[in-house]
Amino acid sequence: MTSSKNYQLSQLEEDFLRSKILSDTKTADEWLSFFNKIANIETFFEDAVEYYNKLQKIGLSLILVGVLTIIFAVTLRSGVLVLFGVILFIVGIIWAIVYYFKKSDLTTFRVDRYFIEQKILPIIYILREEMKKSDQISLNINLGCFYHNGEILQYSERVSDSLSILDAGAPAEPNSLGFHDGIYKDSWFYGEAKFTDGVNLNWNIFDMVKFSEEITQKRRGLKWKWRSRYKTIVGMNVSMPKKRYELPDKTKQKTAEGNFQVKKSGKYYLLDIERKFDKTDFFKITSRTGYFECENTGKTFEAKNFVDVLAVAYKLAKPVAGQK
Repeated sequence: MTSSKNYQLSQLEEDFLRSKILSDTKTADEWLSFFNKIANIETFFEDAVEYYNKLQKIGLSLILVGVLTIIFAVTLRSGVLVLFGVILFIVGIIWAIVYYFKKSDLTTFRVDRYFIEQKILPIIYILREEMKKSDQISLNINLGCFYHNGEILQYSERVSDSLSILDAGAPAEPNSLGFHDGIYKDSWFYGEAKFTDGVNLNWNIFDMVKFSEEITQKRRGLKWKWRSRYKTIVGMNVSMPKKRYELPDKTKQKTAEGNFQVKKSGKYYLLDIERKFDKTDFFKITSRTGYFECENTGKTFEAKNFVDVLAVAYKLAKPVAGQK
């Protein structure tokens, strides 16, 4: 399938650009090729949107010229000029509408380039250095809005002076007046990989979002206020082979580098690590349309956070004698 004469997209690439959801398995080099292409396509779309804006302005100009021509033709009582003005007016409307929808389609057919280049690609590069060229990485990515895709951990609503705590997964009716508060878990980046030293890595990166919504009745209609606070948590499950590494068994600790637990399972040590990064971003939005547009998923995450958590495993592990 094609998005332009310059870019041929696979079905997976097009689906990801439209839905912001991805689930597949590829080698590290294949993933790097995939995401670099997505990042470059984003540059094309930025240029295309600007180009369609210019074309849309031509349509608006034709509408204006058509209206002025009709007015001028009426004063001259010229039927030919009136007809010419009407034609310009109709052509301008059609022109503006066509390129408006072309531009609107492009704005949904995209993924933030900065996010790909600064948060996804660095992790793939890091993993590639620790893997065999033929080994594959399994990725599940969901960059959709937490409000629609996230797991509701807690929800409460206050209407007038009453306060009720709702069961998880049971938010209030849409557009009901009052205050609505929720805590959402938005898992947006899960993956699996195997290193050359026999280590199996599973990770899950998610946002904890504390979200509040206030809906009030004003003379001009309803008014919405949204507030949200984001924190990113990186969780890892690291399986380290006993023949290569030694770890303190049955260890469970909370440290500045994260919370971790070690246990034995067959030929492996299983190390669970979870670290909450203190950086918190706060967003406030006011609207009269009731349309909530999420801030970017993973906004507080940095690729360095992934490295910091993975480093905990190798700090704890001691190579078995004779192993490197």
